[in-house]
Amino acid sequence: MTWRSFLLIGAVGLLGLYLIDDAWYLRAAAAAAAIVLLIALARSAAEPRQRLLNQQAEIERLGQLCEELDQNTRLIVQTDLELTRTQEELDKKIGGLYTLHELSQRLIAIQSIPTLLTLITDALVTKLGFEKALIGLTDVAGTALEVHAVLGYSQDEAARFDWAALLAALRPTVYRGQPLLLAAAPEHEARAPSLTTLCGVTSMAVAPIILTDHPVGFVAIGSNPPYDRVTQGDLELLSTLASEAAVAIENIRLYDEIRRSHQELEHRVKERTQELAQANEELRRLNKMKSDFVSAVSHELRTPLTSIKGYASILATGKLGPTTKEQQERLTKIDRHTNYVTSLISDLLDIARIESGRVGMELQAVDINQVLARVTELMAPQFKEKEVALTLEMPPGVPTIPADPRYLERVFINLLSNALKFTPARGTVGIAVARDPDALTIRVRDTGLGIAPQDLPKIFEEFYRADNPINRERKGTGLGLSLVKRIVEAHGGRIWAEGAPGEGATFTLTLPLTRAAGAPMARVI
Repeated sequence: MTWRSFLLIGAVGLLGLYLIDDAWYLRAAAAAAAIVLLIALARSAAEPRQRLLNQQAEIERLGQLCEELDQNTRLIVQTDLELTRTQEELDKKIGGLYTLHELSQRLIAIQSIPTLLTLITDALVTKLGFEKALIGLTDVAGTALEVHAVLGYSQDEAARFDWAALLAALRPTVYRGQPLLLAAAPEHEARAPSLTTLCGVTSMAVAPIILTDHPVGFVAIGSNPPYDRVTQGDLELLSTLASEAAVAIENIRLYDEIRRSHQELEHRVKERTQELAQANEELRRLNKMKSDFVSAVSHELRTPLTSIKGYASILATGKLGPTTKEQQERLTKIDRHTNYVTSLISDLLDIARIESGRVGMELQAVDINQVLARVTELMAPQFKEKEVALTLEMPPGVPTIPADPRYLERVFINLLSNALKFTPARGTVGIAVARDPDALTIRVRDTGLGIAPQDLPKIFEEFYRADNPINRERKGTGLGLSLVKRIVEAHGGRIWAEGAPGEGATFTLTLPLTRAAGAPMARVI
């Protein structure tokens, strides 16, 4: 029994004592005790009720807390799901961007549009995870399909594909440069059945391929369950890929144009080369004919000239009778002019022989110092007569060179004669010899009239004579420098001229120190 039961029993006993006892004081004491016990009992009964009320309030508060916790749990789960979807979208975008970067690197090396389209559709399906992919190139109006590629379709589906209907459905939007998403957007639901049914998918995205502000194609992706629906992020990725494809297509077209231009250029160059070869062959034939003609005519002229010179000499000596002073003057002119024509014929014959390869040149070890000494000694009287100084600079230890001394002397005689001709009195003509690693360089300088710029490229041509006062006063053949050039080149060297009007002229020639490998000491040029 509980203490509340004992209190109740005590109170009842005291009430019974009050009723049966006659003593007033006992009855008063019993009544007071009973009242105290009843009050204590009432108070003890009120405490559990209060505690119960308190417990009920705590239970209600705990219920509210549990409800709040449940709401927070649902919010956390929902947030976690959204975060998971966001993370998946981010992972998909990162994967797509990485795939686009890898694809861009591969697109650089693509040189044909069909290969490019196949590569793009393969990347869309196998690496970006879509079920189906389409790509097509058309004219600007989007009416005629030029080339296309598909992936994710069976052979029967690809064979039955209605490209004309697809182009007609895409023309109002895509061929105005607008991307298209046929998935969750309500405003597209009216169009979705036609396009998605044509492509055999439940959701799809289409991005235009734009070249120079004109749509010329499209890239499309699509999916069916259990594949994920195509999202706005997929459309953005597809638009980026379409831009990359546009750049690659433009590069391929430019490459094709360059290749065609190169092929046309090669064909033209080949034709021009063939024409040039034919022209060169014709020039060689004509040049040989010219050389043969000059040689024949020169030989034919030499005999009568010899007779004329001989008869003139006989007349001048008086063996055929005395001659008057006037006759002697005429005979002297005949002799001078026959000498001039004979010299001209000799130069023509030498040039013709060198060009035709009929000149025998005896190559031997030649001391250039001795050659120049003989030439300067021979030309000294002419220089002295005109009061022109002639100098020679020869460094010590100059080696011998393989050459024909007769022709070398002829080279320097011609060069010195030319320098003397254009150098005024009290001028200077100098010869300087220098040794290079594999050749001798010899310069003939003068302080004469100089050479005009327009004459420099032509000065070694046959019969060319520069237009200047000295040439207008004095006759010449225009063959001397041409003959010099051919003799120098026959020795394996080269010659060129420098100068300016009023600054004199410099003729520089090089002669190799050694013969070409296998060249004989005596050879025919």
